[in-house]
Amino acid sequence: MSKLLKINPSQKKFYKDNGYLLVENFIKESKAQKIKKYALNKLAEKPNYPINLNVHRKDKVFFNIISDKKLVKIVNELQKSKVVALNDQMIYKKRKTAYAGQSWTIHQDNSYIRAPKNSYIIAHLFLDDSTPKNGGLVFWAGSHKEGILDFNVRKSHREKITKKGISRPGWTIKNNEIKKVKKKYKAIKIDGKSGSLCFMHGNLVHSSTPNKSKTKDRATYSMAFLNKNAKFRGKGFNSIKVKYKLN
Repeated sequence: MSKLLKINPSQKKFYKDNGYLLVENFIKESKAQKIKKYALNKLAEKPNYPINLNVHRKDKVFFNIISDKKLVKIVNELQKSKVVALNDQMIYKKRKTAYAGQSWTIHQDNSYIRAPKNSYIIAHLFLDDSTPKNGGLVFWAGSHKEGILDFNVRKSHREKITKKGISRPGWTIKNNEIKKVKKKYKAIKIDGKSGSLCFMHGNLVHSSTPNKSKTKDRATYSMAFLNKNAKFRGKGFNSIKVKYKLN
């Protein structure tokens, strides 16, 4: 999928220090758009375009992406461990549709599965440009060093949409913890081009903004990996049941 075979020491250190890493030009924009077009034609549920969960389990195209040897090699390097694919999401945030206004609350992905610290990592493959203006991600750099913070459970799939067109999924970190995070860590608004790959530590505190753009979608294919033999509770999405070995 990509010519990138490994990441350099400075990138590894950046990830270790900040809990995320943006890799530009992982694939060509034309390839990213081809994947998006395939998802829109084969998987998307029109007219609302909600997130599709675990598409790699039923679609060969996405299985080939999540199991790509070059991608997995980079994940292994960041994790210092062999990994297995745990789950994935095809996110559309298609402009002017019901879920364009999906705005994730401040949360940690690892709150869903409770894996051991440093054993869970997410790779966001940006199929469209991902910016603060079209529903992009917000990271609190360095917050991955925290454990699982106290949170409130909220519906995180096909959640209710308000009259203003905004939905707020996510197992939301409690307000007292959010105040501490905002005081201790700097918020970084991610700006990545189509074809970029953004790695995110499972404990990193993050959120996303609604896509209010009238001209741009924010399609993203997000893949989650778990260190091989790591145990997890799996009490989040009821679809998290099986770990897949990778090529």
